[in-house]
Amino acid sequence: KQWYQRRVRGAIANELMSLCDEEFIARANNALQKSAVVPPAVAAMETVSDYMGMLEYPPQTPLITEIEGPRAKFPLGFSNSARYIGPRTALLGDAAHRVHPLAGQGANIGFRGVQQLVKNIKNNPNKQLGDYKVLNSYESALQRQVTPMLCFIDGMQKLYSTSFDPIVAARSYGLGIVNQLPFLKNSILDQARG
Repeated sequence: KQWYQRRVRGAIANELMSLCDEEFIARANNALQKSAVVPPAVAAMETVSDYMGMLEYPPQTPLITEIEGPRAKFPLGFSNSARYIGPRTALLGDAAHRVHPLAGQGANIGFRGVQQLVKNIKNNPNKQLGDYKVLNSYESALQRQVTPMLCFIDGMQKLYSTSFDPIVAARSYGLGIVNQLPFLKNSILDQARG
């Protein structure tokens, strides 16, 4: 089933890439303005976020009027670089890690990286920009912060991508338990908020 879904999504992506700009804009606006068929994993994260009071509903999406520059496509998925630094270099955001687009957490995790790098630079005013010890401290602190969140998001995506009845029942029961335990619920919210 997953192989088939990947193949269908790939065919749709290829079709969209082959459209002229006018046709692409029309299709994109149509998709943005109608009620979406939400994949189960995304719906689950939205439900969890709404259940925990984290979901904010944005205003209606504006229409696309033009495309600037070439279009591109890329696969969605999970990756986490083994190293976030190199010689006088720090990886930030999607260059360091990427997650499934669930509940907007990828951007939040990217912002954490920026905050951590700025903090490490400010805490070492006598060191050169790109100093290995500063960068190593950044990498260590950031990996401790984001790795659990990356794994949690990847696990949620996998957990909510199945329709296997025992797993559906277990995840529903688990969400109910989380909601009844304020310390656990608040811990999860604190992690998600950064």
